[in-house]
Parts: sequence; C-alpha cells; structure tokens
Amino acid sequence: MTQSKPVIAVEEHFVIEELDSFKDEDPNGPHAKAVAPIMNRLKNLGDNRIAEMDEAGVAKQIVSLTAPGTQQLERDEAIQLSTKANNLLGEAVQKHPERLAGFATLPTIEPELAAQELERTVNEFGFKGAIINGHTLGEYLDHPKFEIIFEKAEQLNVPIYLHPAIPPDNVIDTYYKGNYSSDVAMQFASAGWGWHIETAIHLIRIVLSGTFDKYPDLKIVTGHNGEGVLYALQRLDTLIPPQLSHLKKKVSDYLKENIYYSISGYTYAPPFMQMYEQIGADHILYSSDYPYVSMKDTLDFVNQLDISEEDKDKILYKNAQQLFNL
Repeated sequence: MTQSKPVIAVEEHFVIEELDSFKDEDPNGPHAKAVAPIMNRLKNLGDNRIAEMDEAGVAKQIVSLTAPGTQQLERDEAIQLSTKANNLLGEAVQKHPERLAGFATLPTIEPELAAQELERTVNEFGFKGAIINGHTLGEYLDHPKFEIIFEKAEQLNVPIYLHPAIPPDNVIDTYYKGNYSSDVAMQFASAGWGWHIETAIHLIRIVLSGTFDKYPDLKIVTGHNGEGVLYALQRLDTLIPPQLSHLKKKVSDYLKENIYYSISGYTYAPPFMQMYEQIGADHILYSSDYPYVSMKDTLDFVNQLDISEEDKDKILYKNAQQLFNL
C-alpha cells in the first residue's frame, strides 16, 4: 500500500515468552491454533512486523508490552520481566530506529524502581514514555506511593500510556458474574466492556487526586476513543466542581489538556465523532492496537472520516511527532 503521510501508530504490542499466556497449552488444541497468528505477530519485532507496516502504510510504531504487562505480578518477577521486556524491545528499536520506538514496561509494584527503569530506558533506548496496564494488584495510580513515577515522567517530558486491565477479582465477582457462562463473564469483565470502564474510572481517580495540579506538565495517553470517559465531561463538571474537588480547574479541563486519546483500532464513526467534537483533533492519536486489529482497516477508517485533511494529518502523525518528540 502506498501512503504518502508518515503515519505513526502509538498503541502497538509485543510479548515476551514468559508472558505468553498460551505457552503451556497443547499447540494442536483449538484455542492455541486460533490465537497462534496473533501470538506470532506479538513475538516478532523485526522484518515480519515491518513488512506488515509497509503493507498497511504505517511509517512507525511505538511498541509496548501487551496486557496484562507486569502489573499483576509479584515483586521479583515484575522487576525481572520488566527489565527483560525493555531490553528486548530496546534492541529492536536500536536495530530499526526509523520504524520502531518503545514504551517502557514498569514494575509499578516498586514505584521507585519503576521510576528508575523509566529513566534508564529513556536514556539508553530513547523510549518515548511508559505503559501501565491498570491497577497494580488492586492499587491505583492515585495512591501517593506512585507519585514518583509521575514526577519522573514529567521531568523526562515523556507521557504515561494508561492501558486497560481486568478489574480486581472482587469487582468481577460483584459486577460481571451473572446468569451466563464464565466465558461470557470474562469477556464482559475484560475487552467486551469492563476493562474500558475500569480505565475510565482509573483516569478520573488520577484527576481527582490532584495529580495534574502537582505535575501540570504531565501527559497521559489512553486508548479506545477515551475508554468512555468523554461521555461524562459535562456530568463530571456539574457534580464534582472545583468547590467540591478543591482542584484548580474543572475535571474536563484536565481531561482536555493533560490527556491524549488514541483510537486503538476503534473503527466506528459515531463514538469517534463524539470524541472529536468535544476535544478537537489536537489530542487524538492514531493507533491500531496491533496485532489485535488491522492496521490497514484502522488507517482506512481515519482517511475516510468526514473531517478536514489538516485534522487527519494531526491524528495520523503530527500530534505524535509533537507529543513524543519524534
């Protein structure tokens, strides 16, 4: 495919062997066979990935470890596998610097070490920020212990990508299990619904904690057209005004100024246009959620939107160039 614009995709994933959730399954079983093409793409950080990018018309991917990352691991394993994932991705970035960039995997269970790992990967590999997959064993980023990560990100001038995670077990038991199969319940709790709402709640918690008053230059990116949070801007401002929150601004101000929103393969015009009308093009980023969604289909979706070519250029590459210093 010929694509004249230097398209930059910002939520594209890989996996390391230790976190391959299907590695212990029978490779000839129906489930393992069904996911094998996705796993093969996740494991490839070289020529095959770049060939797919060429075919789709994507100039650069900012690559990150796929969910659930290391947020649900105990301390020693989280530290070990975060370092391994970052070194593997760093080698790929150094080999293909024009085509690949990276987000660091952080062992958030140890916030001070996580901040140090962010600094190491930015300095050593030129990483463009970090990805955090939701809560850390039930603890959310509004807890004061995680402020050191935000402080370091602001200091380094790199964003944090807040990616969805499955809600804690007690939330799943209360809200998502019901009069249907366990398979349905898990899809309901995860990509079908729950982890998007989980991420929206997480994002609002970070805002309400005063994080952006303390770190006004901090930037957070979230995916999937805003994970639903943008539907509630007016409601949040009305019911949690500064007089109640004791924040310096309205909730919507932080959501419009400090947060960037990627498409993440959401190729459906009505929710996109709702996001676009509320926040404008300047804070929207292109992403396909590779390899779970087609890069080409997502790019075709943006190119066919009824918005100006100038705004398409912002979404496809100009905003990413500015935000990530590309």
